[in-house]
Amino acid sequence: MTVLFCGVAGSPRSAKRSIPSGCVRCLRYFELIRAILERHGGSVEKFIGDAVMAVFDVPVLHEDKALRAVRSQSRCATRSPSSSWRGGSAS
Repeated sequence: MTVLFCGVAGSPRSAKRSIPSGCVRCLRYFELIRAILERHGGSVEKFIGDAVMAVFDVPVLHEDKALRAVRSQSRCATRSPSSSWRGGSAS
C-alpha cells in the first residue's frame, strides 16, 4: 500500500482572511483533487484541514502503486488554487 499526504502550503494564513466564497472555492478544489486521485487509482481516506490523505492499492491491487501516487501528486500540483502544493508519499 502507498499512502499520499498533500495539502495547500500557506493555507493557515489565508484561512484567517477567508470569506464564504473562498470556502466554496476550496471545497470545489478538494472535489477536483479527489477526482484526480481516483483517476490514478487512489482512494481518499480523509481530509484533514487543508490536507488530503489518500491510499493506493486499496481495494484494487496495482503493481505500480507508488508511480500512480507520484503521478497524481504531480497532477494535483498543477491544479493548486493560488498557493503552492506540498505533498509526499510513503510506500
